[in-house]
Amino acid sequence: MQGHLFIVDGDIMQLSCDAWLLPSDADGWVTRRFASALGLTDETRLDLGPWPPDGMILHIEGTDSEPDIWIGDVGRQGLTDFSHYSERAVAFVERATSRVRERRPGMSRRPLLALPVIGSAAGGARTRRGELLETLIRAVAADLESRECDVALVCFGPVMLSAAKSAARAVRSKSPSLSALGFDELDDKLQEHARQLGQLAAEGKLVVFFGAGASIDAGIPGWDDLLRRVAERAGMTSDWQTLADFDPRDKATIIRDHSPDNFNRFVAEETDLSRYGLLHALLASLPTTEHVTTNFDVLFEKAASTAGRRVAVIPGEEARFGERWLLKLHGTLGSDIVFTRSDYISSTSSHSALRGIVQAMLLTRHMFFVGYSLRDDDFHQLVHEVRTALGDERRQLGTALLVRDNEHLSTLWPEINVVSTGGGDDAGRRVALFLDLMASAAASSITFVADETFGKLRSDHETRLNDVVRELAALHAEFTTENGQDSWPEVARFLDHFGEHR
Repeated sequence: MQGHLFIVDGDIMQLSCDAWLLPSDADGWVTRRFASALGLTDETRLDLGPWPPDGMILHIEGTDSEPDIWIGDVGRQGLTDFSHYSERAVAFVERATSRVRERRPGMSRRPLLALPVIGSAAGGARTRRGELLETLIRAVAADLESRECDVALVCFGPVMLSAAKSAARAVRSKSPSLSALGFDELDDKLQEHARQLGQLAAEGKLVVFFGAGASIDAGIPGWDDLLRRVAERAGMTSDWQTLADFDPRDKATIIRDHSPDNFNRFVAEETDLSRYGLLHALLASLPTTEHVTTNFDVLFEKAASTAGRRVAVIPGEEARFGERWLLKLHGTLGSDIVFTRSDYISSTSSHSALRGIVQAMLLTRHMFFVGYSLRDDDFHQLVHEVRTALGDERRQLGTALLVRDNEHLSTLWPEINVVSTGGGDDAGRRVALFLDLMASAAASSITFVADETFGKLRSDHETRLNDVVRELAALHAEFTTENGQDSWPEVARFLDHFGEHR
């Protein structure tokens, strides 16, 4: 079976994966940005010894929770043929996959490898990143046709993401048989849903509501497993079976009563992970600004805060116009969390304003549920109030993506379109494919056009758009200099869609 090439926005050093590539050069230099992954604070020259023929060295061996870190002899100056970079990328995929298979022989899922856009910064191809992206994407996608692993090409910031998505479309149009860039593992109906939701995201009409299922691939246990682990840490190992018939909220109440001083700390230590999952990266790659979650981990915030961007967490922080915000209905790590039944009951009244935000989103946007079962009593009450407000009016409030079919959910939730990835061992991976297709459908095709280093990717119309953007940016700068910082805010917001427009 072939693998898939995911293209995400994020920080490769924080992504949960099996192995990732840290770029270096023939002399062993590592840039300041990547040095932090090695516990260093500044640009450093490593003593790596002689490079092997394929330019790949396993520098840090991974553990059950940490990935292998490979260092690659990547950087070159003055190359006219970018095959060097593509050969290094393919060598990494081959070596890293083999290594993961060796150290995890019983692994049931496909390995996930993470690859930065090598050569795009200090690596020598900074001025010709359009050609570089097409070369890298074509080579890795071709290699994945016969390799049972997945690769995440991790872009740092929206400009690179826009360019990489555009490059992937160009490669796919020239080589439609490259299935690693396609979505044939999703049936036609799922593909249609993903594209429709992606279009809604591109139009600013989509709100993402994610639950505990979105954090499982990062290593956070599901609700019941989390409670079991906390119970064991609280000294209730022998009592766990006696809790089997209780509601999870009541289980949490009993465990907290048994260990009141340590309960929140135990929960935090089981859920405060350093690396976010692929699903978080895919959700963060959507151009959505409004998000809601019942989770109290901080993984989405990590995934969505790359390249200097900010995610305001509500309650507690100010949501600024045009910027991302995340409403955490059950609290966040480091503060009060909603876990026990009494917490739920108290939050119904104390967090009425937060519930009101969700209800407003249901009435004015299309809400996309992922990793969420739609079974919380709290949510039932919330939607009941929305139904009451609508009266006889019937409308679709959102779409829920589930990993298993359940024909009865449409009876309980007639106003929510329920779609499923079909169950089975690969159901979770198909969720990731669905989100990747959503992100591809939603990705801006113009954010990169004002950056001259991506020039080869631009069509004639996009080149003309670049000229218009640059002229408008110059005019805006001139007018702002003469009239003050806040002049023409509408123009400023338009120009913010483009990288390097100044």
